[in-house]
Amino acid sequence: MSASHIDALLDLWAATLEKHNDHPPFANHRDLYQTIDSIPLGDVPWQSFAVKFCGDKPDVNVPPWMNGSYDVWY
Repeated sequence: MSASHIDALLDLWAATLEKHNDHPPFANHRDLYQTIDSIPLGDVPWQSFAVKFCGDKPDVNVPPWMNGSYDVWY
């Protein structure tokens, strides 16, 4: 996910927490990256897998995401 999309997602998350006078766990993408970089796990390799929608699709006007394949990295 791009840095700007991470920031947008965190802003949306923050908006849902305002009524509880709370904040998301990360201030912005830089804060998230710093947290990830500080994890002392060593040389754990990145892995990935692909996912795609396998449910029923409408006969017409199929949303593009239903036909796409998406990489998940962990």
